[in-house]
Amino acid sequence: MSEPPTTDAAIPAPRKPAKRRAAPPKQAAPDEFAGLTARDCCEGCSEKRCVITQTAFCGHPFKSSHSGAAPAVFARIARAKKRLAHQKIEAV
Repeated sequence: MSEPPTTDAAIPAPRKPAKRRAAPPKQAAPDEFAGLTARDCCEGCSEKRCVITQTAFCGHPFKSSHSGAAPAVFARIARAKKRLAHQKIEAV
């Protein structure tokens, strides 16, 4: 005899699953010797700090003759020389 109350509110539509967003592109690692040329030091070098030696002394392979250094510095100098050699090959 008594009917259940009816509501005029619309039944919400079922939700769609959220779309996954694409992952942001991976950024390349910052270049250790950015800006290094046969004549110019790296962009990160200043009068107070050299990128290659990590001290106030310049370690540019063509500008200095830094003789006494730690093995890590010699490794960075070797990588800088290798990079400059590649630049020389690309210029030809």
